[in-house]
Amino acid sequence: MKYLILNLIFHALLSYANNSTVYGVVSNIDQLKSGPNTVNQNNSCPEATPESFTPHVFVDASKDHTPKLRCKSLTALTSEMNSYNRYFGHFYCKEKFGKTAFNCNETNSNTIRSRANDPVLMNKIINFTKEKFRDYKVTLRDECCNGKSKNCYKRFNDLELKIENNNKTNAQYEFTLGHHNLTYNSIKLTHLKLAAQYTQEGIERLLLHEMGHVCHVASVSERSTNDFNRFAGNSRCDKSVGEEFFHSFDPRFRKCLIKNLDEQIKNNPNTNGQFCYGKWYREAAAEMMFKHRMDSIYHWIRPTYSDNEPTKNNSNIYKLHECVKEYYPKDQVCS
Repeated sequence: MKYLILNLIFHALLSYANNSTVYGVVSNIDQLKSGPNTVNQNNSCPEATPESFTPHVFVDASKDHTPKLRCKSLTALTSEMNSYNRYFGHFYCKEKFGKTAFNCNETNSNTIRSRANDPVLMNKIINFTKEKFRDYKVTLRDECCNGKSKNCYKRFNDLELKIENNNKTNAQYEFTLGHHNLTYNSIKLTHLKLAAQYTQEGIERLLLHEMGHVCHVASVSERSTNDFNRFAGNSRCDKSVGEEFFHSFDPRFRKCLIKNLDEQIKNNPNTNGQFCYGKWYREAAAEMMFKHRMDSIYHWIRPTYSDNEPTKNNSNIYKLHECVKEYYPKDQVCS
């Protein structure tokens, strides 16, 4: 019943999107290839855990991926990222990893801890994470620092990966609040954060987001000490500070992001100090910096940190996808 309701909601959204204009283009999307009774023929209730599923898995989700839509155009699809990616999470993840992993990321704390206590599984996840970190540290450095000074390269070269075994489910980039002081220059991931990921794409997305922060800070490091202090210091929640340090983006791309964020800020006035607009800009920069590297639908499925409603540190990330829809892996959605 829940699946049927979800399917009806999705078709309603499709109907709305098909009559929406995005940059002056009206889109049409055909019906789903599979109805509610054919999505998972081995599982009459899509919310039930698949019989072949074991919670102690870590896979390359793109390997056996099958597109499930017949589409004439994806303009409307990509313009409604918030709704569609939430749906795709259920569509592609729930039937593979169970109802508490509706975005290919486990949300049940007991299951996460069970996975974290499996040494074979965690060794597999951690080894993949370390290998991908070493790769990104070089390739993303060369991409981010092209044409910049040695300061940018140094921030990447000295970057460390720290995997901490504690009771937190957390991922963050930690850097010293000093212009060229790299005492703290590390991406920190916790065991529980890693344990929650069912897919290699989930780990890649975590790292790409945090590497986006590294690139953003490295770009600001190219500027003056006063600039860096303004970016990292007490004024870091000011909207003007966040907007100023979007300088590393292409002008057209930057204009689109700023317009989108301005609209969100207008609709969410900071009347009680509940929003840190500067942080909204930094999180948007981190998410969008290497979006072109997210070449799988499993990179685009809504992560747990991206909610519908803006929070203190995050705008609605999926509203920003209008600016990067050309990177959307359309061929993995439409057959």
